[in-house]
Amino acid sequence: MEVSRAKALRDVWKSQGNLPCSHMGLDVESTASGYFTGRYVCKACGEYVEVEHQASPSESHAKSRAGWGRYAMFTSMGLLAAAVPVLTVWYKRRRRKSQE
Repeated sequence: MEVSRAKALRDVWKSQGNLPCSHMGLDVESTASGYFTGRYVCKACGEYVEVEHQASPSESHAKSRAGWGRYAMFTSMGLLAAAVPVLTVWYKRRRRKSQE
């Protein structure tokens, strides 16, 4: 819902006596150019409504899986970093033996 539409709804609601609203239907507010403001507006009265975002089970599962990916990446990089000196020494000894 655009900012101007929300303001028009608020004006109409106040002109009707500013009755209480249960805010059953919400919409995300956006500017005229289509950018979201990040605020939620009641579809009936046009008032701003605070909404607490609760992560769904799929979102929390995705976050826990993302942590494992990072762990695996850094662990494999650590193993590679530890293996490089060992492989370097092995390669140098092998070359030295083949040159003799």
